[in-house]
Amino acid sequence: MTIGSATVNYALLANPAEAVARKEITMGRAVLEAALGRSAPHFAFPFGETGTFTARHFEMVEQAGFTSAMTSMPGMIDAGNPPRAHMLPRISWDGRRTSLRGLRVVLSGLMPRAAAAIGR
Repeated sequence: MTIGSATVNYALLANPAEAVARKEITMGRAVLEAALGRSAPHFAFPFGETGTFTARHFEMVEQAGFTSAMTSMPGMIDAGNPPRAHMLPRISWDGRRTSLRGLRVVLSGLMPRAAAAIGR
């Protein structure tokens, strides 16, 4: 299992001053690592949507020593055009509302390609 942290108060990073955002990032990790007794090398941006963080926050997460960071922005990782390790897209899937067949379609990459083809 992979464990990742978020900010200590699950705050929108776009709102606080830079020093506060940096403290939220580092304290979130410290609290999780203390609770688990193991490393938490990955970060998940709270809410993770456009407008909830800035490019500066990617740098803060990288400087804090995280291996990777997830956003909530939809997308797939394309080997021909890989994203930065500190701004990874996420595939959202809720097995309670979506079928396994639907998940297979999403994982195939068909949906992002189809959306790009029609200009969405």
